[in-house]
Amino acid sequence: TQGSTYNIQYIDNKKRDLKGGIDSILDLADNIFSVYNDKSAISAFNRVDNSCIRKEKDSILFDIMSCSLKMYELTGGAFDITIGKLVDYWGFGNTHINNDSVRLEDVFNEKGIEGLFYSDSIIVKRNSRIKIDLNGIAQGYTVDMLARYFEGVGINNFLIEVGGEVYGRGKKANGEYWHVGIEKPSKGGERIVEKIIRLDGKALSTSGIYRKFRKKDGKQYSHEIDPKEGKPVENNIISVSVVANDCSTADGLSTAFMV
Repeated sequence: TQGSTYNIQYIDNKKRDLKGGIDSILDLADNIFSVYNDKSAISAFNRVDNSCIRKEKDSILFDIMSCSLKMYELTGGAFDITIGKLVDYWGFGNTHINNDSVRLEDVFNEKGIEGLFYSDSIIVKRNSRIKIDLNGIAQGYTVDMLARYFEGVGINNFLIEVGGEVYGRGKKANGEYWHVGIEKPSKGGERIVEKIIRLDGKALSTSGIYRKFRKKDGKQYSHEIDPKEGKPVENNIISVSVVANDCSTADGLSTAFMV
């Protein structure tokens, strides 16, 4: 799902097979959040000038956009969903930009939260050139959607992982709490556990530069883009893990902390 894998475990005394419900939520998320899906709601928003999202009509897209805008304010701009064209420019998006013929300065000027008008009930695109990219929070938000689904059908013992974003509640069938390993950052591909975290009503998100990157002219570029510089992050931080009450927050903050 969303270009990655998912793994879900749950304990249900009624022995229900909930794969149909799970798949419908994953399909819904893809049809709303994915910039790789031309028919998704966010792709339509990016295409249309003066696009408008209304809370009562587009509740899920409005909610994830609102969460993202709050994350922007919380992190002083380190988390910014208007960097879609910069993501493309550096080769991590769904659209190819020939950065030999396009100036970074021009692409940089096509971002900015000021290009959006937003209130408690509406979000409007004021700058037709900006492109929204929700990848820094979408998988975490999808985990939260699935968690609410399980709780809604009366299941309180589950572990959900989508693209590495994790949320756990309750216990396993053997009575033990859910435990998740944080991987030791390694460029050599070794899978070594650095630390084990118990998740009970908590989410865990990890962002790192040691797996997802691209090389050009002998230089390695991180997929994490610094919105204030318009470039892939260049610092000494290899990996960040965040534990929070919900996965949207953990996902957004781990991205911001890398920046």
